[in-house]
Amino acid sequence: MKHFKTFKLLALATSTFQPLKAQSSSGLKVAAVMQYTEYVLGETIPIGVTVANSGTSVFIVDDYPPYTENGLVIQVRNSKGNLLPTKTDKPFIDAISVKSGEKQTVVVRIEEFYDMTVPGRYLISAVVNRGSAVSTSNLFSISVVSGFEISSTSRIKAGFDDVSLNYTLLYWPRKEREHLFIRVTEDPPGSITGFAHLGNVVRITQPTIEFPGGNAVVVTHQTSRDHFTRTTVDFSRDRPIEKKEEMVNAHALREEIVMRHVSNQMQDLPEEPSKKKERGFFSRRTRRVTDEK
Repeated sequence: MKHFKTFKLLALATSTFQPLKAQSSSGLKVAAVMQYTEYVLGETIPIGVTVANSGTSVFIVDDYPPYTENGLVIQVRNSKGNLLPTKTDKPFIDAISVKSGEKQTVVVRIEEFYDMTVPGRYLISAVVNRGSAVSTSNLFSISVVSGFEISSTSRIKAGFDDVSLNYTLLYWPRKEREHLFIRVTEDPPGSITGFAHLGNVVRITQPTIEFPGGNAVVVTHQTSRDHFTRTTVDFSRDRPIEKKEEMVNAHALREEIVMRHVSNQMQDLPEEPSKKKERGFFSRRTRRVTDEK
């Protein structure tokens, strides 16, 4: 039933889709928000959807009649504008209730419903229907990118002789800074089994990966001229980032202290008296030489 409902919503949304302008119908207005325009392959891709109800009756989506006739879906199209199929028949949201004159926001993780493992450009929007009336949000154009690889290492998966886990460190520029990520793929079949954003990175000292034991992975990377971050990641947890430790590069810190000391000493030196500017050889006054009679 839910599977049929999802395809019914997609059919309704496709027939009324206008990509450049949000639509409003039956007192419902839909607005969507996405944080970035580029997402690294394996990264979570959330979209925030706000449903505002200016109608006279409450808007409800639930799994019992008559509210099964209402719904909220996320549409994803490829660069050619073709609507992608969902990879699951579960609903995008379990339930929502928006009273007249109110609004409510839900967050949907797009990668849970669509295959976003192919790098490229995608067009994304949110669609809400009250019966046969459909409202469409603003359209987002995003790109899924592979990222720039820094280093990679492999380990045999525990309990398996013929399966390896590949740990790849990569970076991608975002908001005028470069950010470090770690991506884990299982081979075979080559699927992504772990991903984490480790923060901004300065590409001076190459980041390192350590395996202290168990499921933990420790990544050390440089975040500024004299600061490093040591991050412990455990991909068996719901939240893989377990611990972050900030460290200081002792050599860089010592150099900075010396330079600051020298700078202070230079400021304490008395100023030399200013010398009178020379006007150059040809500007000097000379005595005219004449022949004596």
